[in-house]
Formats: sequence, C-alpha cells, structure tokens
Amino acid sequence: MPELSEEEFSIVYARNRAIAKIMGETRVGEVDGIHFDLRHKQINPDEWAMEDHLGAEGTPYPPRRRPTLPFIWFPWYGQFDLNQIKTDVLEEFRELKEYAKNGPPIPREAYGNITDAEYADVLKKEKKQRFIPTKSWIKEEIQSRTPDAIVNPGDSIEMHHAVMNLEDGDEFVPIQDRAFVHLFVKITNGNGLCNVLISPIVLYGYHTSVAIMQFTLYLAESERITRFPR
Repeated sequence: MPELSEEEFSIVYARNRAIAKIMGETRVGEVDGIHFDLRHKQINPDEWAMEDHLGAEGTPYPPRRRPTLPFIWFPWYGQFDLNQIKTDVLEEFRELKEYAKNGPPIPREAYGNITDAEYADVLKKEKKQRFIPTKSWIKEEIQSRTPDAIVNPGDSIEMHHAVMNLEDGDEFVPIQDRAFVHLFVKITNGNGLCNVLISPIVLYGYHTSVAIMQFTLYLAESERITRFPR
C-alpha cells in the first residue's frame, strides 16, 4: 500500500473516526454519502459492542472478510475488480509455494550459540513447518476478498433484524456475559432496491472481556436462539 500524504492521512483518519463513532456509540450517521442506521430498540450501545472496522481503512492489506462483520465494499476502497483479485491471489500462491520449496532459512545467528547438529535439526523442522498452499487455498482466498455487497454514495446500510445466541448457564449471570447478538443489515440503493446480507455484525457484551474470547465457543455450543421482534 503506497504511503499516504499528510492530506490523505487526515482524510482517512477522519473517516475512520466517524465510522468508529457510529459503530461504537451512536449507531447512526453518514460517512461520505453512505448512510448508516444500525439502531435497535432492544440493543443498547452501552451494553453491546460491535467491531468498529466496517469500512475502515489504512492497513497495508487489501480489504477482506472479517469473522464478526459482513464484507461491504465501500467507494473509498476504489473500484472492485474481481479479475485483479484472482490475479493477485494466484501470484501469492506461486510466491508461497516457491518460498516453501526454496526460501532461505532463518540465519543461524538468530538461534544463539547452538551446535551444528542442533542447527541442522532446526532447519529440518522449519522446512517441514512452512505453509504450502493448495488449490483450495486459492478458492478460499478469493472468497475472503470478494464482498457480500458493494455500496455507493446515496446508499444506506440499516439494521434489518437481530438474533440472540444465548448459551445455557447461570440465570443470575448478566445476559451480556453469556450471549452474542447477530445483527443482520440490509443495503438500500438509490433506486430503493434492498439487499439483506447473510453475514451479520456480531455484538458482544461490554460486561466482561471474556465475552470476546468466547466468540468461537458460541459457534459450537449455542443451544438456544431468540429472535428479537423488529
């Protein structure tokens, strides 16, 4: 990713701050012509947190799918080009395979004072541990970089419905400590056409940081599902 000028950095910084404020506090607002309304009458932003990276930019990596957000392509990402993504993934595939086969080893100096036999053993193990991509990796990478939807100025991203994934547990424990909320959004374009995305925004309770670590747990162990009324 090319280095940003001071002016470009200021624009990106202000946009990211505006997005973070919407996602983390107000749940409603507008950024560069894109309208957001993620409010739900039964979901208090002071009690339920969502990742604030929807539409954020500034990392050295291209936009891609995240586990707790739908993947929406925003105009400030530039024009979405599926053919270019396929080209990039194939190039990365070739580079990874070449490195796994012929990449230089970690210098011996990095391991301190070790014997020739110990270093030879380290090199053998390091070679075995190198990631070798398969053709299925190509498909997965292309999918991870292909958005659920593309938005343009004048479009809106709004709450459609919410589903609570509630784990069985002590009923006296605050619900924010034992539940996750899936907030599904709809995108409406300037012509009034709507698209409800199947990938939700995942919200977790503010009451404990353990809720974040339990993210993978609820995928396997959620036993009761409650749908909020709209």
